[in-house]
Amino acid sequence: MGVVHTMVRPGKGAKPKMGDRVTMHYECRLASSGRIVDSSKLKGRAAEFQIGTGRVIEGWDKGVVEMQEGEEAILKARTLSYDASKHSLIR
Repeated sequence: MGVVHTMVRPGKGAKPKMGDRVTMHYECRLASSGRIVDSSKLKGRAAEFQIGTGRVIEGWDKGVVEMQEGEEAILKARTLSYDASKHSLIR
């Protein structure tokens, strides 16, 4: 399974490309229970990373390029995610 992208609120900007630097808020939940395991808002700072460099979970690298600037979406990336990789969200 790849990334399933469900738009919650549309954006108005351009879609980022591989290599672009993006800043975003996120909330990571376990698929099995819905329990929040990580949240940029709870940490008080947005995540900033360059797409396609392997510094975040693969589901973000593949899913964020499908989003417009300002869009709010749910990305489900069961096999490309936090629990599958056993790593932190941002390396």
